[in-house]
Amino acid sequence: MLSREGVPTIAATSEASASSGQPADDKTEIVDLTKTEKKVEVDKPVGKPAEKKMPKSEKQKAPESKAMPRQKAPRLSVEADAALRKLEEATERQEGAVWLDPDDMASRIPKEYCGQGRLRFLSTKMSYVLRGHALSYGARSPDIDPMDMSMDFEAVMKTMAHYVSYPKVREVLSIVRNSDTRRFQVKVAQPDLPDATWKGLPWKVIAIRAVQGHNRAVVENAKISSLVKQVFTLDPTFVKEDLDTGKLPRTNLRPDLVPELMAALPRVIYHSCDRLAMEKIVEHGLIPGGWPQRTGRAHNFFIASHPWDDSVGGKKLAGTRAGKQYYIAFDTELIVQSGCRLFRTDEAIISPDWISNENIICTYATL
Repeated sequence: MLSREGVPTIAATSEASASSGQPADDKTEIVDLTKTEKKVEVDKPVGKPAEKKMPKSEKQKAPESKAMPRQKAPRLSVEADAALRKLEEATERQEGAVWLDPDDMASRIPKEYCGQGRLRFLSTKMSYVLRGHALSYGARSPDIDPMDMSMDFEAVMKTMAHYVSYPKVREVLSIVRNSDTRRFQVKVAQPDLPDATWKGLPWKVIAIRAVQGHNRAVVENAKISSLVKQVFTLDPTFVKEDLDTGKLPRTNLRPDLVPELMAALPRVIYHSCDRLAMEKIVEHGLIPGGWPQRTGRAHNFFIASHPWDDSVGGKKLAGTRAGKQYYIAFDTELIVQSGCRLFRTDEAIISPDWISNENIICTYATL
């Protein structure tokens, strides 16, 4: 029997116990169905079993990154390292820095071809900036030192970042070392601390410059004598410092009295150009920067090597233009005797003067 509240009575409970054959207890356990936990089984997805989480203390810790000690540059002998030799000689003269030619860097900078790809593009932009063309045209460029026509190296690297993505010091030094026309020089000094290195080198680059091909506007306000290695003249009183003053060499009516100057003078020099330029030069002479189309260059360029020599063999030399198969031969003695200034900065022979067509020996095509 059920009571009004829905709870079974004692009589009903005893009857159920008697029918099941079990003795009835005086105390009846009442179960609350609302508090009974229902266990529902859910099918778990089949996959990789979960990894056991390990306490942080038991995990393998990553090794701490330690700053590697800065690698020192190998100390080569003075005889083997031309850059160190020049730097020591400059120190003996109480000079703080010295200019290095590309060959002086051979023991430190490896040989690398720079005539294609990224290095070629970077080399072109270096020429554009270091020769003063960017400065003349109002483009982004560091200031040029009029005393030696150089630019601060760090300023050049910052400027190159606006022309080339992420330029590296290694790339710039490789171009200086391996340029086929030897267009650049770097100025180096001792590192700040004894036995220290700069970028793995025993010397620190503080300035860089182009040795030829400068813009006319830059040359007019600068001194070029610091770039000159040799002056070709028959005037014994004319020295390279006179190139900064505008002084012209005198004609020597007795060149037999200066045999040492005659011996140093190349007999014939060659200028490379295309056919259209060759016709203009034969008609009007050789004008710095060209005429009537002006390139902005301040000098005429020549080579003393014979273009047909096997050693030249189609190579692009300093003082020549790529893809120009016509050459004009000039008599060097006639050039200097007519009062023209002629000098050498590296491999190229340069003149800032108009060279008359009367000094032409012949013209020919190399192909």
